[in-house]
Amino acid sequence: MKTTWERDQLTTSSQFATSYNNARKIAYSRFENTLWAVYKSGGEDYSDNGGIFITSSSNEGNTWKEKLEIAEGYAPTIDINPDGDPYVIFSKKDEYGNHGLYGIGRILENNQWPEEPWTIIPPDLTNPILCPSFKIRNDGIGFFSVIKAFWRELCVGYFNTRIINPEIHFLPSPATGADLSWQSLTLLGNGNPAVAYLRVDGGKRVCFRYWRDPMHGWSPEEQVTPDNHIPSYPFIDITPEGNPCIVWVHDNKIFFSQRINGVWTSPLQLSPDNKIATSPQIKRLHSLLVVSWKQEPVTPPNGYYEIAYRTYIPGSWGNVEIVDRGDEYRDFPNIEIKETNIDYKIYFLFTKKSEPIYECIFRKRSFIPYPIFSTIIENE
Repeated sequence: MKTTWERDQLTTSSQFATSYNNARKIAYSRFENTLWAVYKSGGEDYSDNGGIFITSSSNEGNTWKEKLEIAEGYAPTIDINPDGDPYVIFSKKDEYGNHGLYGIGRILENNQWPEEPWTIIPPDLTNPILCPSFKIRNDGIGFFSVIKAFWRELCVGYFNTRIINPEIHFLPSPATGADLSWQSLTLLGNGNPAVAYLRVDGGKRVCFRYWRDPMHGWSPEEQVTPDNHIPSYPFIDITPEGNPCIVWVHDNKIFFSQRINGVWTSPLQLSPDNKIATSPQIKRLHSLLVVSWKQEPVTPPNGYYEIAYRTYIPGSWGNVEIVDRGDEYRDFPNIEIKETNIDYKIYFLFTKKSEPIYECIFRKRSFIPYPIFSTIIENE
């Protein structure tokens, strides 16, 4: 069991502490063998400001360091730069009700966080900046994507995560229009960004584009989901084979497709028929890909919530596994993976309602690819 002190480090007053699925809340630094978790606490609504808290663990999540409030805002997302430093970007609403996008990174030399974040997108919009995605390339260039809610423009930009208050650069927008409602970003094998986003005019559909080069710009828009799907919450990553892959929700089920030789495969249903599933996220490390989601029974008595996942290694999907179950509300699972000499460690961070507060719950599993099996590691 967690001690009171350990539990307090992952306690929050927001039901959106680890939301939404396109903004990662947990990251592993192989340089320090440390897990980092970021989350929001405070604010009644998703786009209300709250404290942005960060904490870390150097012993597989068994204990967590005292949490530190590094900024005020909402929708934080985290990644690790090549020097091992955690870097967080987040949205924030100013005193006039305008929303901007900000970044803040740890200074490795003195292990301190700056007193103030730096501006990525100035606060000139009256509507929320929808949940940002963020991923750092091996050379330290961090790419972000976000939808400006007022103008409905998908913005993709980049900056150097190894310096304080870096210059911000923007690529041409891959998508605009009043029908944009969701997005997710990943990096291809060549380091270029690729995005998945949701269009809702003339029927909902998940679309995909990738950046080629300054001369050729973005690839043509591709529709990923079939016409008979009404998708939501797309999330993009790369398979172990190097193919772009996307998960989404349709008819309360989780579906998966990957792009092979320029063609998107027929949707594969990952979640069971007898469960209502949502909030999918993908994480891939080397030969292992993990998809996680939240689910609950379709028919009464509903009574409980589950955090479920499936693993994929080239050519083979594992069964649905349950990493956590209970009658208290659970949602917004986030995934991280660490590779060791003998196995993969899969880490989960999600929100749980424990009256009268919420907790960011941490769980972990071990996965050995060959032979294929996984075993639970107790972390209650």
